[in-house]
Amino acid sequence: MIQTLDYKNLKQIKTMAKFDVISPDGFSIERDKTYTSKKQAQDALNRWMRRYESQGHYSSNNGRIPLNELESKCIIKPINESQIPDNIRNS
Repeated sequence: MIQTLDYKNLKQIKTMAKFDVISPDGFSIERDKTYTSKKQAQDALNRWMRRYESQGHYSSNNGRIPLNELESKCIIKPINESQIPDNIRNS
């Protein structure tokens, strides 16, 4: 959990941290899913990268990315609840 400050009421509010994993092309690696911990997001990224082992690279809009560089081209990004579409938040 992370804490955010509600300046209007000047009190601490606890919110569940959520994470998304962004591919080198700027899209979420799983369309309708977010992760409740950074570890879950990292595990999802590892599973996603394994999908490309047989071809040996990820085909990006900007060309091929070797697997040994793929993780560094992805982003595990914290997101807040208001950024999550309702169809994902409620699933």
